[in-house]
Amino acid sequence: MTVLDHNSPAVDWKDMSKLTERVYECRVWLCPEDEGGYSAIVPSLPGVASQGETQEETLDGIKEAFQGVVAEYLEAKEEIPWCHDITRQKPNSTIEKWILVNV
Repeated sequence: MTVLDHNSPAVDWKDMSKLTERVYECRVWLCPEDEGGYSAIVPSLPGVASQGETQEETLDGIKEAFQGVVAEYLEAKEEIPWCHDITRQKPNSTIEKWILVNV
């Protein structure tokens, strides 16, 4: 999994062209939980959520959830219900990451 944040170098899209799957750039909000660990959502795709003990574990879970949801829509030949709500604000103390997900 590729995780991008403000410190990440540019992605080499030449390497990405060799993939046979669809590649999605996915914004993830990681929320530290009071009792420990993290929860995460993909704000642009309703229903994609995960949780884990570490950021990496949580991002692995969100990747799997994203792949599963998108694959269901693609297999059913249904339109993916992307949420383009530009007024939605990231909650305080939330960490924003960008990941590339192959489906």
